[in-house]
Amino acid sequence: RMDDWRRWHRSQEDRYVLPFEFDVCGRKVVIRQGAVNGTSSVGNTVWDASLVLSKYLEKNPHLVQGKRVIELGSGCALVGITAALLGGVITFTDIETQIPRVKENIQGNIPHMDTTIETLKWGTDVSRFNPPFEVILVADCVYDDRYVEQLLKTVKDLCDESTLILVASDHHDCEATEKYQSEVVLDFDVEAISNDQLDATYRDRDIQVHRLSKKS
Repeated sequence: RMDDWRRWHRSQEDRYVLPFEFDVCGRKVVIRQGAVNGTSSVGNTVWDASLVLSKYLEKNPHLVQGKRVIELGSGCALVGITAALLGGVITFTDIETQIPRVKENIQGNIPHMDTTIETLKWGTDVSRFNPPFEVILVADCVYDDRYVEQLLKTVKDLCDESTLILVASDHHDCEATEKYQSEVVLDFDVEAISNDQLDATYRDRDIQVHRLSKKS
């Protein structure tokens, strides 16, 4: 079956307890996971859109190589780790309670790389990050309609018209998806990346990858 790689139907142990191993950029990345109890800890497990986005980057290394990149909602940090392995200069961000998990996975996989790890609550001031970034990566962050507006405000505040913004989303919540779709077009031009541009295995009709650019 094409979707055997999908993780949402795996056992609790696979999703929240055991380390997750993923082959990317010619090496095995080992991601440590943890329990998810409500929205403050959703980043403790590897979500499927992050696999799709990681594999898309692996296929298109020029998108991040040598670029100043920020990842929003890093969670278990897989996408940012992939981008770092491809030569990007990465700033990983998440809420404060998630930072230990981000650090643990960076330490376990790319300990000698020059990366930045910062707390960032969506919707708050981002001037300390010295925007704009060249690339913004967002995987599986559209899951609750209460946070969509703050997420998009943060993306907008971190970019300019030349920033490449990649957003990979699974269908977690209809209201969140609808709110995102209606609000993203207010400030951004949105281009869907077609399935044939994604990795041959890591793709699914429920997972959308969009390339956003800020409207001038």
